[in-house]
Amino acid sequence: MNTWAFSGNIGKDAVVRKTTNSTVCSFNVAVSSGFGDNKKTTWATCNLWGKRAEGKLPEYLKQGQQVMITGELTLEKRDHEGKIYTDLKVDVSTIDFGKPPQNQQVINNTVGAETSVVPLSSPNEDIPF
Repeated sequence: MNTWAFSGNIGKDAVVRKTTNSTVCSFNVAVSSGFGDNKKTTWATCNLWGKRAEGKLPEYLKQGQQVMITGELTLEKRDHEGKIYTDLKVDVSTIDFGKPPQNQQVINNTVGAETSVVPLSSPNEDIPF
């Protein structure tokens, strides 16, 4: 299994839908890299499956929410109007929440057997000076 860990902000509120065999919660995360003129954004489509998609977790996956994701990465190619695009898709194994957008509350509990949800600390809180 390949595992990818990344952080970013959710682009749109999560969407929960039923498939023939399960339930899936999908959301996109904007991952920024570089700085200045070299700054770019990569979008990752994240999926939570089964009971985690049916629980309360999707209620907290709102636009602007800062998240740290770990999961299995797959690349899918698609053709759109003659152009070939590569989509990053991640089956989420863990998700951590950072600062909530506006007045949204941060949850701090365990969701599902393998997903822990805890607030991320500010990078400045870990610096001893």
